[in-house]
Amino acid sequence: MIPYFSIEVIKIGPLTFYSWGFFVALAFLVGLILSTRAAKKIGIEANRIMYMTIFIYLGAIIGSRLFYILQMPHHFFRFPLEIFRIEAGGMMLYGGLFGGVAAGFLYLRKLPNRWMLIDALAPVIPLAMAIGRIGCFLNNDHAGALTNLPWAIRWPDGTLRHPVALYLILFDLALAGFLWWYRNKTKWPGQGFFMFLILYGAGRFLLDFTRGISVDPHYLGLAVSQWISVLVLTASILYVMLKNHRSKKFFAKKEI
Repeated sequence: MIPYFSIEVIKIGPLTFYSWGFFVALAFLVGLILSTRAAKKIGIEANRIMYMTIFIYLGAIIGSRLFYILQMPHHFFRFPLEIFRIEAGGMMLYGGLFGGVAAGFLYLRKLPNRWMLIDALAPVIPLAMAIGRIGCFLNNDHAGALTNLPWAIRWPDGTLRHPVALYLILFDLALAGFLWWYRNKTKWPGQGFFMFLILYGAGRFLLDFTRGISVDPHYLGLAVSQWISVLVLTASILYVMLKNHRSKKFFAKKEI
């Protein structure tokens, strides 16, 4: 069993960092470096990637906070000033993902080879998510579901719970590795990105069963993030099926 821990502050000499903010910033930096390298290979200048990354970062922050607020609208309607208290916590990863993707698409909408870039960046997304999740793991502020597994965390109240953040870190790293391998096997622009959405939606849906049921709002037995996972998974699969069907028809016409 893993004893309970919570490392909210990291001290390096005279410097003090909040662990969650530190690893989110590190994820941003790593994502920027890898994105710049990926873009260089397809002939896109570094300046464009720098501005795109800033857009994505701002979109992710706004989106993650907005989705968190939408989970508990009654609370924030009663205490509206708490909407702006980001330092007190309250971010939702799916909101950050949607906000970041929306901001990135808006910035890249006039770039001719934008889908080539988006596919090239697909492995970077889960890698950056894994780095950011390290801060969540160190804070250890999200109680998992009860379990007797040997790697369970023993909480201060004596209960044994799943290490939710650790699961997500390992899953995101595995997903990043798979997408890096898959990046040269795509048949149409955007396929790598939609493969990310499909696999992340499926994985997140399953992993959310290891989260404590009292931590997040639930509707019809599923957490909000699980319902979003279902929508993301369904929409992405339908789009890929439609795109593959159109691709087959296109190549059939060329053979004729």
